[in-house]
Amino acid sequence: MNIDSKFWIVRHYGAYRETIWSKLFPDIRFLNHPLYRAIIEYVLDKKAPLFFTVQNNEERMAFTTPYNIIGIPERVGKYANDTYFSLTCMHEFIHNLFSYPRHVAGLTSRDFDEQMMRCEAVASNATEVLIYYDFDDLREQTRELLPVIWFDILYERLQMKNRPSVSQLLDIRQDWLRSNAYDWLYCSEEKYKPVAQFMARWRNGNEVYWHKRLAKLRKLLELEGITTETLNPLTYEYEVRRYDNARRSLPNQSDYEALQLAHVRALYGLKDDSENAPSTFDELCERTSELDTIQVVFPE
Repeated sequence: MNIDSKFWIVRHYGAYRETIWSKLFPDIRFLNHPLYRAIIEYVLDKKAPLFFTVQNNEERMAFTTPYNIIGIPERVGKYANDTYFSLTCMHEFIHNLFSYPRHVAGLTSRDFDEQMMRCEAVASNATEVLIYYDFDDLREQTRELLPVIWFDILYERLQMKNRPSVSQLLDIRQDWLRSNAYDWLYCSEEKYKPVAQFMARWRNGNEVYWHKRLAKLRKLLELEGITTETLNPLTYEYEVRRYDNARRSLPNQSDYEALQLAHVRALYGLKDDSENAPSTFDELCERTSELDTIQVVFPE
């Protein structure tokens, strides 16, 4: 792998795995924690995402992680902090557990919207639970960079001192996203208003966003550009722990090559250039410099 390349193409899975572990999780607590180690193992083994270095805000907002194309920020500014950078990468790994569905025939835009909003909520909840419950003092260590998060409100105002279940927290977040039932929490606290405004933006709808995603997904599936299944948001912790306990050896190299090729073909599909996509993994490795010219953007 050329460390100066935008896209991180690694020929062999063992080297790919070592590269991701060393580059993305400088705070080794993420590698040593049973749940988060299991998530890393599952994502790398079962999905082998295509990683790239984000070069601008448009690429940061493209949100291609469910396509198994994960943008990683450069280690500058707030991302120079090992803990914050590792937390950001873990958040993307959790999102990647919930890839876009492979079977969308007959799926309406509204169904797709509901399904993906649920995945979004679970991934956001999981990251905030991580901050509050799973690493000692992590909330205080990140407070300067994350002055206020949604879970501050639950922890401080609702006295949610014990680690909540996935389904319990999802119910709360979805209830609030669907109505203003929880807005009273912000009435007397100025510091919570930015979070309230963020959540209200989601409540007001993302129909255009998800409708474009569904239309693009249908095109990609015709090209077999999405190759991995999504986990159930309510049972993902059990599923990744079970996988980690059963894991005995590295995946087959040919499986890794097939996944990497599929992700790159999806990348070309996102920019409506599928006819020029590599057709073999060897061809992909020969054309890595070409990938550096690709801008990862929101699908139109």
